[in-house]
Amino acid sequence: MHSFKNKVAKEDELLSDEMKSSIPGSSGIDFHAWYVKNGLAWGAGDMFMVAAGKSPTRIAEVVAILAAAVNENGAHVFSEIIVIQVPAATSVEERTSALLRHLDEAVLRSRGRALEPGEIAVLSRRVKLVVSPDLQNTSIFSIVEAAKTHSAVIVEEAALYRNSGERRGDKPATLRMPEDTWVLHLHSLCEGAVTAGSRRGVGWN
Repeated sequence: MHSFKNKVAKEDELLSDEMKSSIPGSSGIDFHAWYVKNGLAWGAGDMFMVAAGKSPTRIAEVVAILAAAVNENGAHVFSEIIVIQVPAATSVEERTSALLRHLDEAVLRSRGRALEPGEIAVLSRRVKLVVSPDLQNTSIFSIVEAAKTHSAVIVEEAALYRNSGERRGDKPATLRMPEDTWVLHLHSLCEGAVTAGSRRGVGWN
């Protein structure tokens, strides 16, 4: 386990002493309190179910917390934070811009002021958005295995991915289906991502 501090290094101080959720209709998960209690570990995975509220907003909160995590020496715990999103027509540039906007809003809620240009520049280097080429678990494993050592990987909408060889129909992706249709695939994704992350010294969410 790595120790978790509420304050980041001086060069990009993102969080106040409390990173609380103040989002109406959110899932109610206090990510800051969760990480303070449980710490951070390499080759491990944490799974959060955001059943209510806006997913991009909640993802940005997790990114802000991981970006603010420092070790006992005051150095960043994570060299890079990778956010994996499902395939869509929107360009990577547009998605990255949206992620940084949500991240800016998360920081504003936390400390009462938005990100400064220098902080945005730092986060632009440390936060990387990757679009999965398909909804196959193996694609996620490949991205995790290619990540830098001491990276954090966040997989958005992880329950939509399937084991290799399993193809979706033409219907829109949804979780409103019998659990035995998607739970086994999600379990395989979690297991495989943890295995891939363990080999690379990567943590994932």
